[in-house]
Parts: sequence; C-alpha cells; structure tokens
Amino acid sequence: MKRAGLPTPIELAVLAYCAWQASDLPTSWWSAPAVRWAWIAFIIWCIPAVVSISSHYISDQNRKLSPYYLGGAIALSLLGTLGSLHALQHLGFAVAIAAFVPPSLPAVVWLGCCIGWMPGFGWFAKLLPFTVILLLQLGLAAGGSAVVTRHAQARRQ
Repeated sequence: MKRAGLPTPIELAVLAYCAWQASDLPTSWWSAPAVRWAWIAFIIWCIPAVVSISSHYISDQNRKLSPYYLGGAIALSLLGTLGSLHALQHLGFAVAIAAFVPPSLPAVVWLGCCIGWMPGFGWFAKLLPFTVILLLQLGLAAGGSAVVTRHAQARRQ
C-alpha cells in the first residue's frame, strides 16, 4: 500500500543522481578551513524538506510533484559535470532537495539561502574571520529554514 506524501521513485532517483554528482561536498567541507562547519548549515537548511515530507506523510496528503525543480536539478548537475563546475553540481543538489518543499516565494528565499553551506561561500568570504563565516553560514541556513517553515505553518492554520 502506497502512502501519500512519500517521495516518488522519480524524485528519489533525481535526488540520488544529484547527490552522487555533489559527492565532493563532505571532502570540501572537511578540507577547507573557511567552510569546515558548513555541514551543520546543510543539516539546518534541509530541515524544511524533512518537515514537508513527514507532515504530508503523517496527514496522508498527496504532495505535488515539482517537475520544474526536478528538471532544473538534473540540468544543473549535468551542466556542472560537463563544465567541471562543482558549484553547479551543488546547486543542482540543492534544487533536488527543494523539490520536496511546496513551491512558494518563501521556498525560493530558502533555496537562495543554500549558498551558506556551499564551499564557494567560503571562497567569497575568505577575507572575513572564520567565526564570522560560520555565523553567516548558520544564519543563512536558519533564516531560510525559518522563513519557509513559518510560511508552511501559516498555510496549515
């Protein structure tokens, strides 16, 4: 018996492909001092996707498939692979995760906050002290997650 709200096989396949393409993220996080703690920002940033899936599963509501997000995730990952641009692969992975959150303006803001956990953020902010970089990363992730989670709560009421 299929439960409503669970990710579809195509969503899981796209997520797996994009995760595979962005598999250098842990190495980048551990090897670059400026983004050593970006994995924490990544976990915080992923909270809205987990909450969205679980709330739809618990309430047994169907989620809408996001074909534009899924197509964009594949396109970004492919372009990143063809051009050897890890930033595009990381962005493709972020878009694949964003496909699990219902589309809205706050969700777009949240998606934009993914820059906080990407290794390129450390490169752009390299002149700042590492503590400030960490606070910016965590602030972006937490702020983006709070915006989309608050919007989702308001829609449920």
